[in-house]
Amino acid sequence: MVHIGAHRGQEAPWYAARVGRNVVWIECNPSVLPSLEANVGGYGHTVVQACLWNVAGEVRQFHLTSNDAQSASIVGNLTEESKVMFSGLQGSETQGVVTMTTTDWPALCKEHPMLANEKYNFLVVDAQGGEYEILEAVARPGGAGQGLAQFTRLLVEYSNNSIYEGQRLQPDVESLLAQHGFVNKHKFYPPHGDVLYVRQAPDGETAVDASS
Repeated sequence: MVHIGAHRGQEAPWYAARVGRNVVWIECNPSVLPSLEANVGGYGHTVVQACLWNVAGEVRQFHLTSNDAQSASIVGNLTEESKVMFSGLQGSETQGVVTMTTTDWPALCKEHPMLANEKYNFLVVDAQGGEYEILEAVARPGGAGQGLAQFTRLLVEYSNNSIYEGQRLQPDVESLLAQHGFVNKHKFYPPHGDVLYVRQAPDGETAVDASS
């Protein structure tokens, strides 16, 4: 598994029970790296610090949030709609910003070649509004790795409500993934949540059992 948007690695026990050591955690926020490494290191997992985006070398603001930065985003600050939806959550107007330099997936695979290993075939993207841009970079032809063809399953967290300023919503993400053969197997369209996509085989059947 490759998990983009690791935070503190809360899912590590669940992952380890299913795939053992074969997990790479990617996190943008350097302030949580020590606790992330402590939480996942005992399982033999790998941690990579990177601010993934669809453009490498871009200087952007990483907007912090009041929930231990679990909702911190490189996309933009929380919208007024999201502050109502998640009552009490505060964004960068009170928590501040951190200036970050972005990388993209091909560049990261060149820096960390193990990311392109075919054993990593399940991609989790929990990037607080940046899912479209990250998947766009993963899918980009050329560069290191196999792009989205490396993965049979994608678990993507996103919204059908504007949580962050400038965020691309589920229809855009789903259209992008459909171009690369991934289907929303369970036809799940939440206001905000995790959706499983499974790569189709050439005959139109899903390449793997989405329930496994």
